[in-house]
Amino acid sequence: MAKRTSDSEKLDLSVIVQTAMALLQEEGVEKLTIRRLAQALNIKGASLYWYIRDKHELMSLMGEEICKGIAFPDENLPWEEQLLEFSGRCRTTYLEIRDSVHVLVQTPPTTPYRLHLITKVNGMLEKAGFAGRDLFSAGWMLNNYICSFLLDEYRVTLMDRNESTPVPDMEHEFYFGVQVLIKGFRNMGGKD
Repeated sequence: MAKRTSDSEKLDLSVIVQTAMALLQEEGVEKLTIRRLAQALNIKGASLYWYIRDKHELMSLMGEEICKGIAFPDENLPWEEQLLEFSGRCRTTYLEIRDSVHVLVQTPPTTPYRLHLITKVNGMLEKAGFAGRDLFSAGWMLNNYICSFLLDEYRVTLMDRNESTPVPDMEHEFYFGVQVLIKGFRNMGGKD
């Protein structure tokens, strides 16, 4: 973990978030505390409160940073391919960043990029024929599936590996679930 070596390195929100992300990757969400972050930044914990209100705000900023790693599929693709590709990109991003889904499920999606993600997914689902309350419900369902699956996948990767416990092909299982959702969306939304 790279520590700030001098006070001449300017502390700002970006440095704080990047340091928190590095701690998340190294130690996990359970060990991420304001005190631990302050130590990594080589400052006193109280100094962080000039930049962030509390750990919840820090986690929201981290959620924003996590989501910035998700690229959008080509909008010219059919909506089914866009959703499949987008879901896979979410999975890849969330697996690359330790405990990222724990951060996301603990914070509401109220930051600019997370709201942009919702808008983009809604656009895909509108192409499937969803509107109004059903549009919200379909987006909610997709998000819940991706996050719930990844939480299970985290647990599977932590299981003791022995010959009597076969480990499923998690990539296959993930895409199977997304394809089931897409088929349901096609049926419910009414557009091919």
